[in-house]
Amino acid sequence: MGLPSLYELSTAMELLEDMLNANEQSADEAAAEAKAAGYKFDREAYVFEQGEIIRQTIEQLQGGEAEKFDSIADYIKSIRALVSGWQAEKRRLEAIIELYDKRADRVETKLREYMKLRGYKQLSTGRFHFSVSGNGGLAPLVFDKTFDTAKVDPSLLKFEPNNTAIRRFLAGGGELVGVRIGERGEHLRF
Repeated sequence: MGLPSLYELSTAMELLEDMLNANEQSADEAAAEAKAAGYKFDREAYVFEQGEIIRQTIEQLQGGEAEKFDSIADYIKSIRALVSGWQAEKRRLEAIIELYDKRADRVETKLREYMKLRGYKQLSTGRFHFSVSGNGGLAPLVFDKTFDTAKVDPSLLKFEPNNTAIRRFLAGGGELVGVRIGERGEHLRF
């Protein structure tokens, strides 16, 4: 049988800790029963023995808990190793994609320039039909050095806050309506 789940371990630990805390009360109940039956009852020995059994069980569960944590940490580390390898492979493939994409663009540009040089607007071969045509969509905006954002309606400009400057300002005691420094998140280290 495999290791119990963390939930099962947690539930068992809570029950045992409750039992350990209730041990005094159960000793009182056992003493009353023994007295009613006419038996001699050593309350301290009972509390010690019951507590010892519960403590030993807790120690065993804590060992299982440690083993479970080790197993989970191994699993997380193996996943992270796979992800790291895949990220390296992704970077390698992205570099290859970029290389070949640029190569295809260069060859296409050369072919288009050749067709323009030869005066071909269209050309058909046995396998392909080529045509030089304008791109669709919106024409690009071209900004030159005379463009001045101060002379432009602000609704035409995109605003992006300078987070570093704002953080520095707030940390120095400044206040901005609608902005505050939030709490940092948490992560697990092992």
